[in-house]
Amino acid sequence: MDLEIDKHYAEDMISALDSSLAPVNNYNEIFKKPYVTFPEIYSVILKMPFGYRIIKFESTTIESLINNGEIKLIETELRNNLVRYNREKEGLLFIYSEITKSSDDILRNIPMDGGTLVLKL
Repeated sequence: MDLEIDKHYAEDMISALDSSLAPVNNYNEIFKKPYVTFPEIYSVILKMPFGYRIIKFESTTIESLINNGEIKLIETELRNNLVRYNREKEGLLFIYSEITKSSDDILRNIPMDGGTLVLKL
């Protein structure tokens, strides 16, 4: 049951990450041109996915695989990444939370510091 839930979750995350590649590729393409105008740069920046996607499996699938030894049946590189993810996930989630909180604080304070949230062309 947990494995099936994790499989669907992973598929959804992969799909979301794949869909965010198009704006990044467009951003990279714009700078291959010999001359780029400010409005072009601004337009492509507005379409960039600036959010983070944190993968957090809620089930105990990885822990179960580690505990019962079945993790050894998985290809070495993937196995090592899963074990490392399982070991480091709480710390990574804490760091992500702190970064998000700091970003929100910065954006919230821009108007108070005399700045604007939207760049005028």
